[in-house]
Amino acid sequence: GTNSSNGGKTEESKSSSFEVLGLESSGEGVTEEMVKRAYRVLALKWHPDKNFDNQDQAIEMMQQINAARDECAKKLSGAVDKPQEFDPDSDSDTEEPPAKTKSKSQSKSAKRFERKQRKSAAKKERAAAAAAY
Repeated sequence: GTNSSNGGKTEESKSSSFEVLGLESSGEGVTEEMVKRAYRVLALKWHPDKNFDNQDQAIEMMQQINAARDECAKKLSGAVDKPQEFDPDSDSDTEEPPAKTKSKSQSKSAKRFERKQRKSAAKKERAAAAAAY
């Protein structure tokens, strides 16, 4: 009795997380990029800062959208290409890309930091050159 109803609830939440983002409810053929794009579109539409006259609903929608995105991301990272077959080797492959994306974002912030450092150094040089004249 209770087990089957709980199973039904989790199945509903699984399909609805893709549906909330406006994607195929089964999640079939859905990629991480599709989830990101759908999330961005809905986040721009429902962000509380863009919905002054309807903030309560906007906040509620953003919570649903965020939860749906997180749920979809979990499902996609757990089921890559072949959800039927569990292959420990392919699982280790799926763990590597997130590490790579982390290093990408770190390198972006590092580049940003270096750019700021160069700009402030150039500013100081110009100030020193102006003072020398």
